[in-house]
Amino acid sequence: MKYQIENCLFDSDTGVLMLDEKEHKLRLKVLQLLTCLLNKKQQIVTRDELIDHIWDGNHLVGEKALNSVVYALRTLFKSLLPNMTAIETLPKRGYRFLLDACEVPSPKEKVKLTKFKQSSFSLTNKFSNMGAYVFISCLSVGSLLLLSPIIGL
Repeated sequence: MKYQIENCLFDSDTGVLMLDEKEHKLRLKVLQLLTCLLNKKQQIVTRDELIDHIWDGNHLVGEKALNSVVYALRTLFKSLLPNMTAIETLPKRGYRFLLDACEVPSPKEKVKLTKFKQSSFSLTNKFSNMGAYVFISCLSVGSLLLLSPIIGL
């Protein structure tokens, strides 16, 4: 899945975050954290949910590791988007992703849209050709009406 995050492009399949053609390969846990936060669409994600998702519920490892993974993701976004806050900490509740993000259509969806536009374009051409015939017919009738007194019709 690809996401547009502010001016960045994030590919969750490859773990690459891009800004201005510069690629940043995310470590696995950072990738999983970002994906989990994006899936919640600016809602609060509890520490327990994150530990369950990223460390398969291993709270012994997850409790300590989560802070460093959140820090790594914050630091990355701070370097890319210095005037923005990416992750909000809500004490005793969890975290929330604050940046604007949306899914980017896959290439297959773009092909479908392109084909639709092409077919509607050809339909438009047929109508414009028909419009040309109507215009020429009206022009012919108008010419006959104008010329009828002269030629005696």
